[in-house]
Amino acid sequence: MILISSWLYSKGQRSYSIDASTVNTEVKSGMLKMGNPGPAGKELLVNNHYLMLNGQPIIPVMGEVHFSRIPRSQWEDVILKMKACGINVIPTYVLWIHHEEIEGQFEWSGNKDLRAFVKICDKHGLWVYPRIGPWCHAEVRNGGTPDWILLKTNLKDRTNDPVYQNYAEEWYRQVSLQLKGLLYKEGGPVMGIQLENEYRLGKEGEDHILWLKKTALKNGLDVPLYTVTGWQNGSVPPYEVVPLFGAYSDEPWADNLYRNSDCKNFRFSPYRDSDNIGNDVKSNRDPYLDLSAYPYLTCEVSVGIENTEHCRLKIGSLDGLGLITAKIGSGSNLVGYYMFAGGTNPHGVLTSMEENKEETGYYNTNPLISYDFQAAIGESGELNDSYFEVKKLHYFLNEFGNLLAPMQPVFMKTPDELQYVVRADNKSAFLFGINYCRHNVTTEKKEARFSVKLKNETLVFPSMPVTIKDSALFIWPVNFKIGNTLLKYAIAQPLCNISNKWAFIQDAASRPEFCFDASLFSKLSSSNGCVNQSSGNLFATST
Repeated sequence: MILISSWLYSKGQRSYSIDASTVNTEVKSGMLKMGNPGPAGKELLVNNHYLMLNGQPIIPVMGEVHFSRIPRSQWEDVILKMKACGINVIPTYVLWIHHEEIEGQFEWSGNKDLRAFVKICDKHGLWVYPRIGPWCHAEVRNGGTPDWILLKTNLKDRTNDPVYQNYAEEWYRQVSLQLKGLLYKEGGPVMGIQLENEYRLGKEGEDHILWLKKTALKNGLDVPLYTVTGWQNGSVPPYEVVPLFGAYSDEPWADNLYRNSDCKNFRFSPYRDSDNIGNDVKSNRDPYLDLSAYPYLTCEVSVGIENTEHCRLKIGSLDGLGLITAKIGSGSNLVGYYMFAGGTNPHGVLTSMEENKEETGYYNTNPLISYDFQAAIGESGELNDSYFEVKKLHYFLNEFGNLLAPMQPVFMKTPDELQYVVRADNKSAFLFGINYCRHNVTTEKKEARFSVKLKNETLVFPSMPVTIKDSALFIWPVNFKIGNTLLKYAIAQPLCNISNKWAFIQDAASRPEFCFDASLFSKLSSSNGCVNQSSGNLFATST
């Protein structure tokens, strides 16, 4: 049985056209030098476009949470809320200063028990992605580097200085001991490691990143995936690590108090980097490396934002969904949010642990206690509106990521206020649309229709023009298989398939319409709409 249900989720004729007839979906495998892919039948591999699980393309959904910023008694509750939202990977900073505030005295108990946290994630079938620094940032004192490291006069941190290397290797060794038996190759959930963070020295920094990777492997951290942050001239030793990217909806670190109404991060673009992550940025940098060798993955897309002493922001419920829709439509094959669950800064034995400009000379002064981050799951565990906005996208990716991952983006040729893009594989596609920008009212696009040219046909839809309202965000399938039938297009977003009952959600404030290839149907009926036939197609439209 096929049930097409539309879930109401809303908030002169113009034709928008894209030619996706010659899209190149060629995959280059074996270029990237990653670690052990895991047990037979569960191999986790990566090529230049996407991740694969047992040979099948996947688009994982990562949501950052910091175990050392959440009471241990609340870990499982937060993890279950994340899983219910469609999160399947838990990235977490392992903050050196939280675990070795005093030199030689490692603390892995209570709220700082990394091993126990990973086991709870494993219990609920979630992967874990430790981000182990040594430097992390994370709005933590010294970026997570212990004070005692910085007080040593014969040491240069975050370099291949032999003295620093000695301490950094011991840190990696201690982390490895906590994760022993929990790595992916051992049947555990630890599927990757992020090395350092925001290491923006370009080619000059490659040797240090490579040393960190070799040190991780030397100390037993052998995992399917090694990553670094790639933005703003991130250091990426060729083929040894995968660069990850991000985008934030606003800039609490900015040295001004102007209202940020920039729409750049809410637009589809082949440009992977972001010009508004962190202080002292440079715009539109040309990457020093060939990104065609690497899949487009993200790790820091904001569904919330932290406030600073000088800059207090309010994040809208659609900001996170707008940002991640732009990234996925532009070709990203890994959703990575920072932060997805907020927390509370622990107080150290010697100092408070927050990033503090006055005491340490760091970029900003952040709240002493709260790290709520206006995240999808707040500091107290409540679910914010953004949680429910992104949930529908996660369910789509969990269910249909295998179809989307191999598809390549085809961008509109001329700029338009309505943002739209197609990801296609010659025979089928998904049309992504954004009519949203933070702090802006976007105009309604009346009498709108779309034309998508594939290898052997051109589809024009919907059958009657629609109005795309302000703040609309949508994903519409083209030549989408539903069991043994072919959905030529839908003016609704696929959500999931449960026991051959296919659920779609209404978006863009447009009347849902489903167009099927009539040759594959004996009968089509609708309980709350009308069915018509024309030109070899069957149309089901809601009333």
